[in-house]
Amino acid sequence: MGENEEIVMEVGKEINLDDALLYLKEAEKELIEGSLIRSHTLSRKARRILQQAKEQHLRTIKGLRKFIDRMLEMKERGYDVSAAEEIFEEAVKAASSFRYSIAEDKLGDAWEALDKAEYIPFPLWEKDVMIKSVIYYEEGLVYYKIRVENYEEYPLGEILLRPALPDYFEGVEEMNLGVVGPKEYHEVTYRLKPKVENWSVGVDGKLLKENGVMVKTGLYLKRGEGMYEVKVENNSDAILRDVVVYANVPQGLRTDELEKVIDYIPPYGSGTVVFDVSAAPPPDRFIEEREDLIAVQVEDEEDSENLFNEEEEWEFDTEDEE
Repeated sequence: MGENEEIVMEVGKEINLDDALLYLKEAEKELIEGSLIRSHTLSRKARRILQQAKEQHLRTIKGLRKFIDRMLEMKERGYDVSAAEEIFEEAVKAASSFRYSIAEDKLGDAWEALDKAEYIPFPLWEKDVMIKSVIYYEEGLVYYKIRVENYEEYPLGEILLRPALPDYFEGVEEMNLGVVGPKEYHEVTYRLKPKVENWSVGVDGKLLKENGVMVKTGLYLKRGEGMYEVKVENNSDAILRDVVVYANVPQGLRTDELEKVIDYIPPYGSGTVVFDVSAAPPPDRFIEEREDLIAVQVEDEEDSENLFNEEEEWEFDTEDEE
C-alpha cells in the first residue's frame, strides 16, 4: 500500500468490539512481560477498532435522528407513516446492539417506506361519525369535553385524540380513546390552562370568561362529506352582539370560510353557525437530500483483522525490548 493511500472501512462491514477487547487484553499481557513494542502495536489496533466504531455510531445516530424528525413531521402533516415506523424500530434495535451495518440497511428501507407513505387527510373522513364538544371556562381553566360517536355497523380503529387548538394552552395532549365499537361513543374531558391573556377556543376567550358563555360544536362526517356546526350559548342576562366564531377543524380538514359572525344572541339564548368541511389537499412532499456516507477515515495504516490472524505482529522481537 502506498504512503498516500487512505485506509477506509466500507459501510457494510460490521465492527466487532470483542476484537478491541482481545487486543487490549493481549496488550496488557505484553506490557507486563516487558514487550513494549508488541503492547503498543496491539493497543493501536484496539484504538483503531474503537475509532471505527465511534465513526459508525455517530453516522448511524445522525441518520436515525434525521429520519425520526422527518417521520414525525410527515405524520403531523397527515401521512400514514406506520410502515416506515415499524422498520425504523428494527433499525433502532440493531443500533442499540452495535449492529450498525444492519441498522443502516434497515434505515434505508425505512426511508423507502416513508417515500411511499400515503396521505390521509383525516382518519375518519370516509366514516359515518360525529365528533361533539362542549367548551366552557371555570376558575382559570378551559374545560373541553370531546365525544366521538360511531354510527357504523363495525368498530372504528384505535382513536388517538388531540384537540385542534393553538399551542398557548397547557394540557393539549394526545389521548387514546381506544376502539369505539359499533353504535358506541367514547368521550374525554381536557382541563386546559391558558398561557396567554388573548386566547380563543373557537370564540374569544374573554367572551367565555366574562359572560359565562358555553360553546358546543359538532363535526359531522359521512362518507367523504362534512359539516362543522358551532353553537354559542349565552348563559347571562346580557345581550351578545357581533360574536366572531372561528372554524377550529382538525388537521387534514378545511373550510372555505375561516370565521363567521353571529350578529345577535339574546339573554339565555343561543346562536349557531355552520361551516362546510372538505378534505385538505395533500401538502407538497419533501425533497429529501440524505447523506450517504460511503467510507470512514482511519488514522492508522493497518487493516482491521481478527487478533488471531495477526501472526506477523509476533515478529517484532528485538534486543531493545529486554
